[in-house]
Order: sequence, then structure tokens, then C-alpha cells
Amino acid sequence: MDYYRLVDTNGEPENTIIDTNTAQISPRMMRSVRLAPLFNLLLSFWTESGVQIGTAFNSMLYLQDYLPEVQDIEKQGLTEVPTHLLNPKEKMQVVSLDMLKTIMLPYYDYYNETGSSLELEDLPCIWEYLWEVVRKSFFQSKTSRFNSIFLFDNKTTTEIFQKENMFLQKALCSVEIIETYNMQQYDMNWLDQVPTDCTYSEMHQYAANYWSGLLTDSPTFEYFFSGKYRLHRV
Repeated sequence: MDYYRLVDTNGEPENTIIDTNTAQISPRMMRSVRLAPLFNLLLSFWTESGVQIGTAFNSMLYLQDYLPEVQDIEKQGLTEVPTHLLNPKEKMQVVSLDMLKTIMLPYYDYYNETGSSLELEDLPCIWEYLWEVVRKSFFQSKTSRFNSIFLFDNKTTTEIFQKENMFLQKALCSVEIIETYNMQQYDMNWLDQVPTDCTYSEMHQYAANYWSGLLTDSPTFEYFFSGKYRLHRV
């Protein structure tokens, strides 16, 4: 079988044998690891409040925008915050002020201590974090996405993925497998199609379907590979 990969050839040089055991993980995965303290906060608030993930994400992303209104609510002695301040598409009408503070205050402290904040571009990193949470809890025998590189089994799928995800700056390369330590196949549609307005239980089902190896109606396969390989520009 032929395999293909989108790469930054500065990090993965062509025509050179690369060992995944010594290679650096991708910038997206590195960002996911770096933001894990914030994602832990998000996960706790998300699961305990019952809001959609977009609402939990916005509670960090737009803190400075909604903070004045939340302060006014607190001054009035009220105990609930309208969720439309966080996400107009949220199905729940209110969230308790005390619950919202469990993500607002630690996030504010973290930003003051580290200077790190959540950005709009970090949404894909959250999915990587959440997929890993489900794997660690329920599918420990499966290989972590953080310990693998990703391959496609045909050129067309790789090109479509490149265009849809604006990875035009990355080179499309064929992958010559030199030695395989591990290879696993999954349907990436479970990850790509999870609704951005999902609750935790809905996300968990998508992730469980993915790690169980179930297929969507029109599967798009991605392969986790660890081993030695060589890249050739297509």
C-alpha cells in the first residue's frame, strides 16, 4: 500500500531516514500539551455545568468581553449568568455565577502568571486533548495520537485534506516505510464531524466510536504510524 503525508520539510527533511522515536511531535500536538492546564479547566467546567463545548471555550476566549457584565450581575446580588453572553447558540439559558467563576478566576490567574491565553486557532488542539482523555480512560491499549505520525493511503484524500484545512504551505510527500513499530487505522470523520455545539456525553460517544474502530457512512482513513520512514516529494 502507498502512503502519503503533509509535512514541513524543515522538520522532516526529504530523502532522509526518520525515526519517530526521536522525531519531534507536530506543532499542533505541542500546543495541545502546552495548553493542557487550560484544557483541564475547560473540561471541568464543561462537564460540571452541562453547557456545550463552544460555550466552555468562549468562557475563556472572550473573558475580557463579557467580564464587565458578569461583574454587574454580581454587584446586583444575582446568582445566574445568561449564557447568551458566552454563546448565543447555547441551549441552556443560564449558568450559575459560582460555576462560571470556577473557570474565569483560574484562567485569569494563569494568564497573569504565564502570559499564555487561549486563541481561536486552538480549537483543533482541544479535540486532540479530549480524544486523549477518552483514550487514557477507556482505551489504554490504543496508541496515543501524540506518539505517532499520520498517514493517508491515497494521494487524492491527502490533497483534499490539505485544501480543506488550509495546509497549502505543507509539502505533499509519499512515505517510504523502512521499518514499522506500530500501525493503526481509524476513521478520522469521527474527529472531524463531531459537532462544535456538543455536550461532553456527545463528544465522548464520537471519541469512543473512533477508538473502537467503528466506521462512518463514508469513512476517511488515517493511519497512526511509528517506525522508520523516508519522505519523497510528490
